[in-house]
Amino acid sequence: MLAPLKVNPSLGVTEVTLAVAAMMENPQLIPTNYAELSRSGRDKFHEKIAKELSKDQRKTLLSNLDIPEKALQYTAKYLQFLGTHRYYGTDYALWLSDYNRGLSTYQTTNEYGRRIKRRSSIQGQARNR
Repeated sequence: MLAPLKVNPSLGVTEVTLAVAAMMENPQLIPTNYAELSRSGRDKFHEKIAKELSKDQRKTLLSNLDIPEKALQYTAKYLQFLGTHRYYGTDYALWLSDYNRGLSTYQTTNEYGRRIKRRSSIQGQARNR
């Protein structure tokens, strides 16, 4: 028997959460103080968004997240959104880390973000052969 879906699951090729997809579809859902919310505050806010979606909204978003092109569009919008709330410069590992953990003030990367550095290193080695 399959376990029931979480209220705010991460789905699709880029594992966008249902709440983030809803926020990217409807930016009016995002409070002006979003960047100042704590991580737990944002988690509660995301859960609230997901719970308040109508059945039709939820079904549409879940279907969209199952389509790779649509999931990538949500990802692009979310990365752009993160960039409007925090300056990352060329620190793509930090940007990717925040994509994974949510908007933060951390100066450190997580394992997810460090993937980009490993990939760049491997590509550089391949070019030098």
